[in-house]
Amino acid sequence: MLVKELCVIAIACLSFSFGYNWRAGIHLCHRSSADFYKCLEASIADGLHYYRDGDKALHIPRIDPLEMHPFTVQTDSSQVALRLSFKKPFIGGMSNSTITHVELDVDKDCYWKLDVITPALSVFGEYEIDGKLMMFELNGHGRCNITTLDLHHTQTMKCERYKKNGKDYIRVTDYQIKAKPAKVVYYFEELVPNNNQITQAILDTFNGEEESMLIYDELSTMLVKYIAEMHKITIQEAFNHLPLDEFFPL
Repeated sequence: MLVKELCVIAIACLSFSFGYNWRAGIHLCHRSSADFYKCLEASIADGLHYYRDGDKALHIPRIDPLEMHPFTVQTDSSQVALRLSFKKPFIGGMSNSTITHVELDVDKDCYWKLDVITPALSVFGEYEIDGKLMMFELNGHGRCNITTLDLHHTQTMKCERYKKNGKDYIRVTDYQIKAKPAKVVYYFEELVPNNNQITQAILDTFNGEEESMLIYDELSTMLVKYIAEMHKITIQEAFNHLPLDEFFPL
């Protein structure tokens, strides 16, 4: 559920293919080259590392940890019927990701697809919760940390080209993320206010092998949708500032 966020691996895909020599260690990948995709796969990790602190020129925020806007997830099923609000949330661990496959076409169909493995991705910060989760009635608030382990995610962008000042630019039309972790670990402070013993007992249940994935399956659809929209907005901000050939030169 934390792909969340997952919000920035795709932005790093921009950083390693810039026509700018802004930072040492960033490789330039030409889309007319026979080894274009191999270059991209080899360079993404460098982009994540060297742009870890962001870049003001392209409005790229610090990516690890990434500070996100407050957001709320609301579900209404037999197992999970609650309102979970994240206040001052951060996502950490993205810069340790590995890109296992890249597809990119900005000349015809205008899209990219990234297959990514992130060893541990965490959402942490402050939260409020109200409702029912499994057999528990919850009304808590405090600090939280939700960590997905061995997270496999696929990020797909659709786009279109347009002219501005005689040059080609990219407009993002859609962004989708699919993600599945091997395991999820939950920590919520004060799930039951002023009762640490019951809070710990609930967390022990949440972190059971089957229970943890059940909670993930219930919450992940709305979380992933939110994070994908954040990707779209942030990436579009970067694309607004440079023409296509500056990101992906021929």
